[in-house]
Amino acid sequence: MTKVTGFRPIFIKTDVERYPGIEETVLPLVKEAPLAKPVIFSSFNLASLLVAQSIDPGFEYCYLTDRDLKDPDAFCQEYQLAGIHPHHYLAGATVPQRIWMVNDPAVQADLFRRGVAGILTDDFERAQQVREEWL
Repeated sequence: MTKVTGFRPIFIKTDVERYPGIEETVLPLVKEAPLAKPVIFSSFNLASLLVAQSIDPGFEYCYLTDRDLKDPDAFCQEYQLAGIHPHHYLAGATVPQRIWMVNDPAVQADLFRRGVAGILTDDFERAQQVREEWL
């Protein structure tokens, strides 16, 4: 069996419908849970990330996006984000990128060669194997 390492993403799904108080409910529960891996909160809704960040700045927060950011580094600095979770690789960004829904092993290998911090995928064990083969 493949060794499981990395982080646990928690997606705050407030991009289509806003759930008032969701951050105040979820963050304390996660903080109290006996999790073995670090948690990174990710959302398409920047406002939701900022609310969560104001409640507990101890977690990492990353913006999930399917659009190009002109300057991902400045964007993350402005909003004090730990990184971005774009739909495709953003060349030139120095902040951690975790590209989402990459299931093709060849594309995963290319992204690891480019130095991405991680990949969000439906098959974590396969992506981990590709990463270990590349390293």
